[in-house]
Amino acid sequence: MLGRLFAVAALVAVLALALFVLRLVVSIALLVVAAAAGLVALALGYLWLKGLRADRDTATR
Repeated sequence: MLGRLFAVAALVAVLALALFVLRLVVSIALLVVAAAAGLVALALGYLWLKGLRADRDTATR
């Protein structure tokens, strides 16, 4: 009886550890995705502003 209780407790502890690690991995993955999306947004904004400035320079000449 006591051995079975220890086995269930060990299983619950392993499951809790696995969920903690999964939460950590997902958090890191979301951080990487957010950083990549930010870099893409910066690049697209730079290209848009560069094109806007080129149009303005062409219109004033």
